[in-house]
Amino acid sequence: MTPERAPDTAAGLRPSTLRNRALQVLGVALLLGGAVTGAYVTGRVSAERALVTPDEINTVEVAQKALRAVVRIDNRLQREQLQTGDDPIETGTGFFYKKDLIVTNYHVVQYQESLSVTLYNGRRVTARLEGSIRVSTSRCCA
Repeated sequence: MTPERAPDTAAGLRPSTLRNRALQVLGVALLLGGAVTGAYVTGRVSAERALVTPDEINTVEVAQKALRAVVRIDNRLQREQLQTGDDPIETGTGFFYKKDLIVTNYHVVQYQESLSVTLYNGRRVTARLEGSIRVSTSRCCA
């Protein structure tokens, strides 16, 4: 009399064999996950060279400090400047030069009908053009 055998699966393996392999894979995955987590938590992960240079850290710090001064400028264009299908709003950027004084490029405010400014905190305010100087930017140094 032969012992009764469990039916084979599509892969040709018995269910008990599949279960054992699945448990082995799960065990290895848990061990690797635990090792990586332990190294991360204890700070024992190291790199051959620094991931961030002091120069890069300085750049990020300067940008973070200056970020509050940067604004978005929405320029509603004069009707006579628009062609069929044109968007009546052009967008540019500027920055606070002094309290209540924003500096931007001439082309951002050129042909303005009205201006609005979006501040760092998302607050939107109306603005007015105090003055402008058109400077040619087509010259370049050699």
